[in-house]
Amino acid sequence: MGFLRRNLANAITLFRLLLVPPTALLILRAGDSDAARFCALSLFVLAAASDFADGQVARRMGIVSELGKVLDPLADRVLAIAVLACLTAARLLPAWMALLVVAREALMLLGAPLYGLFDREGRARIEVHWTGKLATACLLAFVSLVLILGKEGEVPPASLAFFLPGITYSYASGYIYMLRFLRQLRRKAAR
Repeated sequence: MGFLRRNLANAITLFRLLLVPPTALLILRAGDSDAARFCALSLFVLAAASDFADGQVARRMGIVSELGKVLDPLADRVLAIAVLACLTAARLLPAWMALLVVAREALMLLGAPLYGLFDREGRARIEVHWTGKLATACLLAFVSLVLILGKEGEVPPASLAFFLPGITYSYASGYIYMLRFLRQLRRKAAR
């Protein structure tokens, strides 16, 4: 298997990371420009789709790597935090809404390496929970609607239909991952 084929999933993840700066810049500079907002939305959706693509490629081609296990969630968190920070700076999103999402993302960002330090074998068995997938889908729709319909200082009411379940499922999945982590620690301590 060639180098590129072996690292295709990681290359897609790196592509997602490379999309973060232009996406953030477009959000910050968009103002009322529909064209700039559409470009920002397009890059954001492309980055979000790459999250699905890299996982599918890795699993179907049997090229799941240790680097990918670290890089993929890191890219997810960097994208989410950057986009939410920029939406807040552009006054399209109140800081409290961004902080609710960013706080959970930061905990996941810090928790994953900690989990890996305590239980290297168990880390590979941690599956993404459906609540996490649903949270991601809802928050993707929320951000997309804010980009499309948002006005300075005003959150589009339609976007709240995705924010509320998105944040609820986001924290539910974080709680589930924390319980899994504690369960793994107890198993390791019992050995």
